Amino acid sequence: MNDVSDDLTILMASYEGEEFLGPQIESFANQDATNIHLVVSDDSKSDRTRNALYQIIQSVPKIDLQYAAGPQKGFAENFRSLLLNCTPKTDFIAFSDQDDIWLADKTQRSINWLRKQPSHVPALYCGRTRMIDREGHDIGRLSPLFSRVPAFENALVQSIAGGNTMTMNRAAFDILKRSLSRAAPVSHDWWAYIMVSGSGGVVKYDQEPLTLYRQHGGNLIGENRSYLARAARLRMVVDGTWRRWQDRHIELLDDNIEQLTSEARATLQSFKHARLRSPLGRLNWLRQSGVWRQTRAGTVSLYVASLMGRL
Repeated sequence: MNDVSDDLTILMASYEGEEFLGPQIESFANQDATNIHLVVSDDSKSDRTRNALYQIIQSVPKIDLQYAAGPQKGFAENFRSLLLNCTPKTDFIAFSDQDDIWLADKTQRSINWLRKQPSHVPALYCGRTRMIDREGHDIGRLSPLFSRVPAFENALVQSIAGGNTMTMNRAAFDILKRSLSRAAPVSHDWWAYIMVSGSGGVVKYDQEPLTLYRQHGGNLIGENRSYLARAARLRMVVDGTWRRWQDRHIELLDDNIEQLTSEARATLQSFKHARLRSPLGRLNWLRQSGVWRQTRAGTVSLYVASLMGRL
């Protein structure tokens, strides 16, 4: 017997996405939510994505569409626009890309877990993905498997799940919306992990992949387990990109310091010291902050980056 009868709001940021919208929206229609409210912010330069959306929605009665032109400032600002301009009427809200496929029990599993959390506590469900190619065929790869329990000390230095896997309750949505009044984060999914965990919320990382993540030339962010992806991450540490990302998030966290728990504030303060001191001082403050990555090798690389002054 189906134990989910809840409505769901889906926030989708689109950009020239008409090619894959059909399978993605069809997978929404196969979910167990009673009604789905699809809110789209479209950064496309043409009308093709908008026209495709309206045409597809006509054949899917359980989904209603709210469409708006995006801010034309990149994907992070597009998702920020979605959060700032949406006032959901549902208790549960999900992020979505424009070109993936949701497995049929994705909504049921996420909402079943969210319903068990106190409604006033920010709660975020996320998980792994299974990679598919441009035509939708399984290519035999999964996103990384993380085993340690999600926490703010991890969120500061690592994003563990894509936004295309995320569903949240209203308390989490409200926290995110308030936190983005001034500027956009590096990415909406990493920021969701940071803010929910830092505000005393709970994060569920599902080890079973329920989203098929399409890999193609138009992906802004693809799968991250290949040697090329790892080399790209190393380059970002060396050239200072990762440090600039940390600058952005620390600035945003300082703007939202009142939303953080006292424990998260202490962690953040120690982490900030770890970025400013001499090499030995950096290591001491980094240890005191308690931050960590999901693998031992990842945590070691964090300390190496600190020694290099690239934290």
